[in-house]
Amino acid sequence: RPKGPSNRPREDVPYAFNNGVALRGYLSTARLKREPGGTDVPANRDRGIWGFGLEVAGKTPFGQHVKNVIMYSIGMTRTTITFPEDDESHLASWATPHDRAGNPLPHQEYSALQGMAAFKSTAYDMMLFAWGNMNMPGTEDTFTKPQAGTWTREEQLYLPVDDEPLADGTYGETTRKWYAQLVGSQSVIERLHAGMMIAQDEHYTDDEISLGYGYILDELGGRRYIYQNGGDAGNGAYLGFVPDTASAVVVLSNTAVDAGALGEALLKILNDAN
Repeated sequence: RPKGPSNRPREDVPYAFNNGVALRGYLSTARLKREPGGTDVPANRDRGIWGFGLEVAGKTPFGQHVKNVIMYSIGMTRTTITFPEDDESHLASWATPHDRAGNPLPHQEYSALQGMAAFKSTAYDMMLFAWGNMNMPGTEDTFTKPQAGTWTREEQLYLPVDDEPLADGTYGETTRKWYAQLVGSQSVIERLHAGMMIAQDEHYTDDEISLGYGYILDELGGRRYIYQNGGDAGNGAYLGFVPDTASAVVVLSNTAVDAGALGEALLKILNDAN
């Protein structure tokens, strides 16, 4: 990936000024420093650029698109990017961010790079998200599995752009696009769950790490363990779950600390793993 935008006139809110025009200008001249897929260099900034691309391609604001497809389907009602200007009720609900030294900071703003870490959430909503990512007992009525021989996970996520098939009766990969609507018997929730399963598949691996889409893949007590942690200038967060035991842990901090060690320790206790 190329080096990211560096226009940071305010250090306390460093990405608020990376608007769409500035980001397009940067991307038009950026040059890759390595071959895509050749190595793993995790960066929230890359997710921000991906989110901007999704917004442009879908012609829907990134935050609204995520709400339409994921949050409304799962019931994550206390997760948002921005607060209404006339609504001050969040002041009592959303903790003030702090840097590592304990100094208060404003909530971070990401403008065109909202895919980085713009969403603000609660532990309850994040547990709903973890629940949605697992095929937990009792969820069959909500996350209906596709019947064998009908739709694959990929087919649930992709729909041909054109109605006309190719000469062999199929549709080319280049004519498919991601599409969150009712398609035949597949509901939005079914398609969302299929996407979650694909995200948990291994898509990159080397001697040190195994990655899904947005997840780190590992083992905990001999069972499959899926997690991600991170944060920004004033917050830290961790989400980890073990599908085989339907166990999950969420740790949210309003200080810029690594929440992963605590989260993993709690998940080990839940799974009797050393």
